[in-house]
Amino acid sequence: MNSFPLSRTRLQHHGLSWLMLLLSFPLFVQAAPQEWSLLSPDGKLAVTVQLSDGQLSYSIVHDQTPVLQEGRLSMQLSDGRAFGTHIRSLSAKRSEGNISKSTPIYRKQSVSENFRALTLKAKNHAIEFMAFNEGLAYHFVSNMKDSLYIKDEQCSLLFPDDLPSFYLPLHKLDSDFQSFYEHTPLSSIATEEVLAPQLVVELNDGKRAFFTDFNIRDYPTMFLQHPSGNMLSGRFAKYPDEEEAHGSNLTRLRVKTTKNYIAHVSGQRAFPWRVLLVTTDDAHLLNNDVLCCLADPAEGDFSWVKPGKASWEWWNACNLTGVPFRTGVNNDTYKYYIDFASRNGIEYILMDEGWTLRQQPMDLLKTIPEIDLPMLIAYAKERGVGIILWSDFLPLDRNMEHIISEYARMGIKGFKIDHINRNDQKVVDFVERTAKMCAKYHMLVDFHGVFPPTGLQFTYPNVLNYEAVMGLEITKGRKELDLVTHECIVPFTRQVVGPIDYTQGAMRNATKADYHASRTSPMSQGTRCRQLAEYVIFESPFNMLCDSPTLYEKNQPSMNFIGKVPVVWDETRVISAKMAEYVVIARRKGHSWYLGGITNWQKRTIDIDLSFISGNHIQLFCDGVNADKNAEDYQVTTIPFAKHLTIEMAPGGGFSAIID
Repeated sequence: MNSFPLSRTRLQHHGLSWLMLLLSFPLFVQAAPQEWSLLSPDGKLAVTVQLSDGQLSYSIVHDQTPVLQEGRLSMQLSDGRAFGTHIRSLSAKRSEGNISKSTPIYRKQSVSENFRALTLKAKNHAIEFMAFNEGLAYHFVSNMKDSLYIKDEQCSLLFPDDLPSFYLPLHKLDSDFQSFYEHTPLSSIATEEVLAPQLVVELNDGKRAFFTDFNIRDYPTMFLQHPSGNMLSGRFAKYPDEEEAHGSNLTRLRVKTTKNYIAHVSGQRAFPWRVLLVTTDDAHLLNNDVLCCLADPAEGDFSWVKPGKASWEWWNACNLTGVPFRTGVNNDTYKYYIDFASRNGIEYILMDEGWTLRQQPMDLLKTIPEIDLPMLIAYAKERGVGIILWSDFLPLDRNMEHIISEYARMGIKGFKIDHINRNDQKVVDFVERTAKMCAKYHMLVDFHGVFPPTGLQFTYPNVLNYEAVMGLEITKGRKELDLVTHECIVPFTRQVVGPIDYTQGAMRNATKADYHASRTSPMSQGTRCRQLAEYVIFESPFNMLCDSPTLYEKNQPSMNFIGKVPVVWDETRVISAKMAEYVVIARRKGHSWYLGGITNWQKRTIDIDLSFISGNHIQLFCDGVNADKNAEDYQVTTIPFAKHLTIEMAPGGGFSAIID
């Protein structure tokens, strides 16, 4: 702190004698730097936290591998006060323990992680660091009486070298997070680019660092930017001031002007976690439970939540064949989807865009004349199928409780909510309000056009899925793309933070040379077995069947696998994985194991060790010998259980298996 609070004007006014006097004393009297160390429970992750010149920072080393040279953290309030900077001294408190949770809607039944914590206390706030064996997390905790206006937050990450990174460019702040990943050295990221916070840095010694924000409530989610060199820094959308409805039905809301702060919050609260996961190889990143441990637990009874799959009409454009009626958004078409779901053990159908009366502004309680919703609900109920409705977010928010309670009374099971396309504090609040309101009326939620999961799915387990990914739907409209490589990156990036509504399940499958875009008869890139494997690879408690029921019925072996594969799991094992190249995962539900593997455009032979499994037989779905020419070529065989398998995958291929 400045011991002589004299302005430059006052120094000049008092003349040279004052200047000579000041030269004989230190202008700034700083407390001696304070330093604390924090080790992970296994002793491999070493964190050094330092307070120097009033600024808090930290660095990370993993088993002699430098991870982060310096991370700086602070929070600026609109009244001039700050957290994490301009600090004279901090008191330290250490603790350690274990976080154990039951996780029925997850990749495993339960999680358990040991941790060591360091809490540094200042006058009106604290900074809590938690070290796990596979990562570090920190957040601010405020202890102030009045509400706070957060002007900005500093979260800078200086890496030890110009390391390769996988990152998602978004180009702008109002984003749906639907882009393709790029792979370049940190220094090559454009300084003006806006990045998703989920980013992987390739460390030395084959290790990986994964950064994200998490457990975000009543606060904007983070973006990243690249100011220079090996540094990344956080950026936040400001709080909206003026907004306007737009779109053909005035169903979307964009920001015209903003306030001069990013959040207005309670003075008594914990802020979101900033997390840096550190793993020794790619495979470990796919089965990391640190984020699950950091999420706020669920409050109340969510035993009514029923995960499942849904037959879905939008991607396949209601393209049924051999039926005696004109297909489209009408009663006969949806009855067909309901009957198909019932025959194949599919829990839901999703009625996507088009069922509401198109007007300005859209009224979600009015359906088009071709839809008799009470009749469809009763028809589906008789056949053991639930109905989920699509909605843009603004019409729902205009009269949220009335709409949700009315459709719950009618028997609708949930909503798919779309085109949020922002991540400021106001829409983060909308997402949680929606989750809470839907939970009140026992309704499920699938968020689309939204920021990636931030932990809300653990606090409100009725939030079964999120999009926030360039998913299979892009094949309807774009020819120049590479979804095969993209699908070998997504599990290591976007999926690390939570479930992913990728909408796989295509029955028209194409090689790299044969693929083309189509609005009414869309296809996937890569083989049929790749599409089947993605039901195991992608974690999705509310999982789509993107293609037409008549195509599934013409490919009944594929349908049998899709119908049987679970959507939540008791155990997950990552057998082998390399980012952007291939993924092989085994997941258990009850006594049965399900295997899924995908590769990039390179033909690949995978050796699989199944010594951790006991079984009687294996049903295999493998690329056919001609799958490199015809991507729909595949073979289904049943063999006696063996402790070792060798699988060949075609370019863009995959495989799946059921072990009983």
